[in-house]
Amino acid sequence: MANDRADPRFFPPQVALYLVKIACERPDMMERSLSQWDCTELARQVITASIVGSISASTVRRILNSNKLKPWRHHLWLSPKAPRDEAFVKSIKEISSLYTRPLEENEMVLCVDEKTNLQPRPRKAKTLPALPDLPVRLEHEYERKGAVNLFAAFDTRTGKVWGLTYERKRQEEFIDFLEYLDKEIPSYITTMSLILSY
Repeated sequence: MANDRADPRFFPPQVALYLVKIACERPDMMERSLSQWDCTELARQVITASIVGSISASTVRRILNSNKLKPWRHHLWLSPKAPRDEAFVKSIKEISSLYTRPLEENEMVLCVDEKTNLQPRPRKAKTLPALPDLPVRLEHEYERKGAVNLFAAFDTRTGKVWGLTYERKRQEEFIDFLEYLDKEIPSYITTMSLILSY
């Protein structure tokens, strides 16, 4: 159907209907190799489908705006998953209770995590304090000292942190860190460790 009207700003309702229909479909459903529609591609599709002889991207945008459609925008979302089994729910409740339940005197909860590729960069000259009419002065030059990896344990009740840095991040270093914790924490303490990402 060609647009034979004298005023090119007006299109028959079939144009808007078709635009709304395809804007609500993914381009790959129309055999287009696009991840999402934009106004230029929608105009091209309307012309290819012989709905109109010509239509501008701005007209497409106006028609879509009147229908509150913006197919070029997207939001990430998490699709619903299958319900968790009882064992999973029970283990989550047990772990959550470690953060909230009262602990005995001989109990401690540690969160253990890592921070990789830390780059210590000491400045070449010391920082000078502020003086009247002068701000704090920082040396802009620094020395590269390579990268280190930090293993840390956080006591969820007291806020105390134990940490060690290593040149490498392997199983050996992690085991060494756990042995360090074993020496640092008195043996009468029952430690429950939540290892977050190793």
